[in-house]
Amino acid sequence: MNDSNDPSRRLVVASLAIAGTIAAAPALSRTATGAAPRKTKPMIKMIITIKRRVGMSHDEFVRYQRDVHRPLLMAIPETRRYIRRFVVSYPVSAPDYSGPDYDSVVEGWFDSMEDMNALYFSENFLKKVDPDHVNFMDLSSYGRVVTEEEVVIG
Repeated sequence: MNDSNDPSRRLVVASLAIAGTIAAAPALSRTATGAAPRKTKPMIKMIITIKRRVGMSHDEFVRYQRDVHRPLLMAIPETRRYIRRFVVSYPVSAPDYSGPDYDSVVEGWFDSMEDMNALYFSENFLKKVDPDHVNFMDLSSYGRVVTEEEVVIG
């Protein structure tokens, strides 16, 4: 079924709308000796903020994301082919700051927009990974941004 209104496909469909609005800008970095900035090929990053689905505790959410969902993503060949770095971060107690708005932040790093789209629109992702999002995510409240990194320090 190719219904673009299907909630399990919203996660993927939204990335195209966002991806089309990102302007190209060269990233700058410093050499190991601190020399003048040089132009480097910018890394494309998909950053997703996730809230757990209603009725799921934070611990259940973390376990599901780590032990069920992540292996689904890692099992498809497109993941190793196109993702350069994959990071999942969970909130920690920070007494001087307000409580977290999300249960996790996910970063997928790609060499190009084409590589990002090749993963998220692959048949494997659409059939094996994307439908699982409804099992642990509140699909009405996630956030997503597609970015080009600009290295400031490092």
